[in-house]
Amino acid sequence: MRVLFGVASVVAMVGMLWGSVTPARACSAGPDYDPVADSEVIVAGRFTGWRLLENARRWDPKTEAEPIDDPKYYGSYDAIRVHMVVDRVYKGAVAPAIEMVAGNTLSVSNESATVTYQWVGSGGACGAFDTDPTNKYGVLGLTIDEFGRYRPHLLRVFYIGDEPPTEFSGFRLERLLPLVPGNMPSSGGIPTSEPTFPLAPAAALAVLGPLVFLAGAAFLWRRGG
Repeated sequence: MRVLFGVASVVAMVGMLWGSVTPARACSAGPDYDPVADSEVIVAGRFTGWRLLENARRWDPKTEAEPIDDPKYYGSYDAIRVHMVVDRVYKGAVAPAIEMVAGNTLSVSNESATVTYQWVGSGGACGAFDTDPTNKYGVLGLTIDEFGRYRPHLLRVFYIGDEPPTEFSGFRLERLLPLVPGNMPSSGGIPTSEPTFPLAPAAALAVLGPLVFLAGAAFLWRRGG
């Protein structure tokens, strides 16, 4: 009887401790996290495709430390290169077409001669893509690693959708309001499609500029008369 009582006590204590522990959420950030400050460049544009990086190094956590200094290592999952045509830049300077690399967003398995692609993304690896990004429109903050490669991350995804956002609202997009309307890619070029971002500040200047000029000219004409 005493043994049963002791076992019951241990089970109860374990249950109390388990209930008091808050589970850690993958890819979570603190309340002070600023995705704008954490991004070296912030771009908006259309994803035109992706491909696997065949020469990427595989990592076996059971036998070795993470090879973070190896330029052929991109992350714990299968490495991909994602292409984007940029039509708006909110931070930094980039070319009209860029590539980003990620090793935390796609898992490829080959069993029974069948290749399966699983977009893991936010499922624990902090990847930026939960689905195939091809033809999607994205607003992403990127960092530049020590090898000069653009790297996306879940916490720096401001928006991914079928079409450009029509307004800067929501937890992430509203952080970009001070940077609107942004700039064209640094090396020029015509974007593939006109962005539908709200460009109210630029439009206001375009309208008010000539009015201010005319008002000043009328004032000087009166004084001269």
